[in-house]
Amino acid sequence: MWDKDEESYDVGWLIPDAADDGNLSIGVNTSAKLSPWRYSQPSLKAAVPHPGKHGFYEGGGYLSELTDVTEMNLTLSELEASGWIDHKTRAVFIEFIVYNPNCNLFSVVVLLAEFTAWGKVDTSVKATTVRLYMYTTTWSYIVLGFQIIFVLITFYYFFKEMRKVLLLGSGYFKMFWNVVDLCVCMLSLAEIGVTLYTSYLLVDFNRPHHKTTQPYSKYHQATSWYTINTYVLGCLVCLATLKLLKLCLFNKFVERGAKVTKMAARPLCGFMLIFAIVFSSFTMLAFLLLGASLEGYSSYISTMQTMLQMMLGSFDYYRVEGAHWILGPTMLFAFLFFFNFIIILMFLAILDEAYHSVKGEERLNGKSMNRKIADLAYKRLENLLKTRNSSNDSKCIQGVSDTEEEKCDFSTLDNIAPLSRNGGEQQAEEVIYGKPHDESSHKRRSFFDLVCGRRSEKRSSNYEIRLLHYRPTSDVEARDCATCSDRYLEYAPEQTSTETRL
Repeated sequence: MWDKDEESYDVGWLIPDAADDGNLSIGVNTSAKLSPWRYSQPSLKAAVPHPGKHGFYEGGGYLSELTDVTEMNLTLSELEASGWIDHKTRAVFIEFIVYNPNCNLFSVVVLLAEFTAWGKVDTSVKATTVRLYMYTTTWSYIVLGFQIIFVLITFYYFFKEMRKVLLLGSGYFKMFWNVVDLCVCMLSLAEIGVTLYTSYLLVDFNRPHHKTTQPYSKYHQATSWYTINTYVLGCLVCLATLKLLKLCLFNKFVERGAKVTKMAARPLCGFMLIFAIVFSSFTMLAFLLLGASLEGYSSYISTMQTMLQMMLGSFDYYRVEGAHWILGPTMLFAFLFFFNFIIILMFLAILDEAYHSVKGEERLNGKSMNRKIADLAYKRLENLLKTRNSSNDSKCIQGVSDTEEEKCDFSTLDNIAPLSRNGGEQQAEEVIYGKPHDESSHKRRSFFDLVCGRRSEKRSSNYEIRLLHYRPTSDVEARDCATCSDRYLEYAPEQTSTETRL
């Protein structure tokens, strides 16, 4: 990428005459046969270079367009005869576009062949499928409406966060969730900017009668920016989802996990240093032992990836044994034993110690403010539900119609004992449903419960109950009346006896 050739040549990679240098530099008088030998500068609109197995490649290079299918074989034959691909060629790209009008999808396909110094050719394929014509259906316009709402909300929260930064100053960045909010705002603005620029590129080359010398580069630029848009959107969704933990801090387990992570941060930093040293030593050992035999250990980065997969249990023992039948298995078992039984146990021990420390602090300090708020909200919700249930019960009692209620009639006094007023201790009986009142009964019920609350009892017919209330003339009679009745009834002074029909 940094030592590429940017000179222009004649056919066969011959150095042109000095008189033609000016024409070569600006690309004038360059025929179709000489265009594959002229260097094309990369476009500044390209978002990212193309990644390969042996490096990254920009959009510039020596370009040959195969637009005419009938002349394609002739052009390829001429390039092959002229030695267009020689020992100095590092990579060859074959790029084309496929469009499916039924699904409104473009597929930008890149076939890459990389030539190494020892003559090996590594091939790779990359196909990026995107929808470049965004707003063509009714649903797409609904999505456009949500995008506009997203833009408005983003600007609102951005100005809100900027106001907090100006008010708090450097103290704003001392709180973790403030930093997360600021990152979400910045990524949202980046998402808006990338989306608008991608739309600008699409509108630019989709204009009627728009002419361009390299139509493929326009689509490639649009897809590269679309890929950047996907990366930004992924980071934005990740941080926005992470903010859900802030809402879950009222849960004791989530809050305890945050405290454990904070308390174990310093010991974990020391542990990560030990992990990095030990892991690097085993990675270097595997790279030197198996790098020349196995593809997964051909480079130091690929060896690190293979060793991490080995920690998760994904490895091929027989290939390692075939590469070196003594040192290969020895290295494999030593690595698995050391990391699975020593390093991982150290990590768990650090977290366990921090967890018990946090639980001890919770016992001493009591509930945190978040827990108290959660308990208060739960109690209020519980009281609200109880209030609604009690109101529903009262509505059920009041909703009973007069025709369904049991009638109480006091017209007959045959079953009631006569009341005497001899100045002594009088008896006052309360007869309900034809049965005398039993004071020794454990299931005493009030008068209103007996009259109005017996919906579950037998109601086969409308019957009458007679009950006699009289005003006692002495204290003894008042005591007896209060004993036989569940409610104390006040009477007017001039009333001596009252007969009431319910």
